[in-house]
Amino acid sequence: MKTKFLFSNFRERVPEMKQVTLKTTRRRYRVDRCQISFIKFILEAYDNVAVMSTLDPKQALVQITIAPGCETMVDGIIKSLAGEFEVVFLYQTEGIHSLA
Repeated sequence: MKTKFLFSNFRERVPEMKQVTLKTTRRRYRVDRCQISFIKFILEAYDNVAVMSTLDPKQALVQITIAPGCETMVDGIIKSLAGEFEVVFLYQTEGIHSLA
């Protein structure tokens, strides 16, 4: 069975799921500048949990976009990293991504 066939008529087969709305969480941190790539690689190792973007490399400002339901896992990762080097939480926002 091919993937295209599986998803080609998904909305027709499941009418109550015509629109799915998922909310991601975005958190901004100031981190140790030398550790930016390390944090990114650690988060990437956890598939489909979070994505990190560097907002300002000189000020070491990063944004972590967290998948729905993965906030607790990311909290644990950040807490563990904060025991090794500077990680300062700045603020959090919620984004809405629609899978229509």
